[in-house]
Amino acid sequence: MSFPRSLAGLALAGAAACLPVDEPDPVGEEPTPYELPPLDDLPWPPPPDPGESCARADFELPAPDVAAAVGLVHLGLSSGLLPVGVSERMDVEVRRIGTGEVDVDFDGAVQLEPPPGVTLEGALEATAGELSVGVVFETPGLHRLESRVADGRTGTVEVYAYESELPRWDLEVDEAEFAAMVAAPDDGIRVAGTLAIDGVDYPTTLRIHGGTSRAFPKKSLRFDLDPGSVLPTGQNHLVLRAEWNDKTMLRNHLGMQLFRDATSLPTPATEPVHFRIGGRFYGLMWWVERIDGDFLRRRGLADGSMYEGEPEDDFFAFDAFAPLDDPADYRQVYMHKKGDEDYAGLIHLIEDVLTTDSADFLEVLLATVDVDSYLVYLAAMAALQNQDHVKKNFYLRRDPAASDDRWVFYPWDVDLGFGHLWSAEESTTSEEMFTDGDPHHGLCPGFCSRLMTRVWEEPELGERYEAMVRRVLRDYLTEELVSARARDFLCRADWDLAADVRKRSTAEEYPGRVDELIDFVRARSELLSGEWE
Repeated sequence: MSFPRSLAGLALAGAAACLPVDEPDPVGEEPTPYELPPLDDLPWPPPPDPGESCARADFELPAPDVAAAVGLVHLGLSSGLLPVGVSERMDVEVRRIGTGEVDVDFDGAVQLEPPPGVTLEGALEATAGELSVGVVFETPGLHRLESRVADGRTGTVEVYAYESELPRWDLEVDEAEFAAMVAAPDDGIRVAGTLAIDGVDYPTTLRIHGGTSRAFPKKSLRFDLDPGSVLPTGQNHLVLRAEWNDKTMLRNHLGMQLFRDATSLPTPATEPVHFRIGGRFYGLMWWVERIDGDFLRRRGLADGSMYEGEPEDDFFAFDAFAPLDDPADYRQVYMHKKGDEDYAGLIHLIEDVLTTDSADFLEVLLATVDVDSYLVYLAAMAALQNQDHVKKNFYLRRDPAASDDRWVFYPWDVDLGFGHLWSAEESTTSEEMFTDGDPHHGLCPGFCSRLMTRVWEEPELGERYEAMVRRVLRDYLTEELVSARARDFLCRADWDLAADVRKRSTAEEYPGRVDELIDFVRARSELLSGEWE
């Protein structure tokens, strides 16, 4: 296989990889040169031990035999699988004989005798043919709910109750306001609500989160807790990702885990969550730590100057890290997240450092960008075959007040890895699996980054990158490790995943989709671990 440049391998490295020989001189004087230490001297984390994963023979989801609801008294639940000990809102509708439409003329009692192990909450009196009650399944296993009204109309629904092992988040919000927000996902509508986490209520406003994912049927959400309402960890801005685009719902999680395993780059934590809205199960979601000031402070970092690559539509055709005619345009390409520096340091990187053709370019670059940590970042992306970070979905930060004030990149949103590439025709990821994605994707000309191009054009840095890619695949992204982590996830979340009616994959296809992740790691390693011409 041939690529624009030879790439010899894979490896993920630590974040603080490039170490200064001496402290940089004060501002205004010539900086002390940085050096690239031998690759083995970088602070590589120990390769992770998969350990004893849970005892699963495969990636099958639970599939108890639960009958569909029948009858003219319709007992509406969010899923046929529901967790034990949680109050689930059940919408009851009395329907007309013959048409099955809601009987808006029916007012009266609905007889519903719960079987052992089931508790009802609320009065069973329908108005205009409808009512809502809470139902709590107190014991695991199959439960059959039967109902009737005085004229003989009946209804039956079966539910399998399971023990959920996931943290539970409960959102209470005005249903009409939430529906309006979902109906106009690009309008930036914010609604007020109360988010309960671990039994503690947090007043919040929320909005639809994401870019293209806003159009997906299962929505990602961002929560901004009210001032003074902060989690014990110090966070008050929270993101729940739906991961609808990814049929395994594991790609972003496993990708972030790779960065945590193989680097010391600040990387968001991820956690699966059982998420409920208005007393009904919405779906399995992923809490992903947001990169903000709290994220930095939890890691002992000052705000510094931080930006997010998020070009607006009119600027997406431009090369990343290319000079822009109007200084004001930088705001349309790189979202200023933190710091008082505004765009001066970023413009210096783009317009001065990356445009120079002087013989000492490498020395200037090393003094401006933490090059080893950037190479490690790129190597991890290449190992994952994530090509979505060239122009967007990255953060970069520097601390102008620190002795080491160079730029460092942080990973964000790596769900387009493990074999998936974007499909413009489908407006989602392609169902076809790819393993031969160019490890120099981002090289100019084309869909490119001028920073990536200048780095790879330096022979010493190109060879270093290739060696890092090899090391990542050898030590940190192995079939054994990915398989163990997928099994660990499923041991905790399989019931909640099976119960999620909004997920994109079917229960029948899910095991094969997880197998694809492992097949990808094998094929990617075989492709990139050798010498390429």
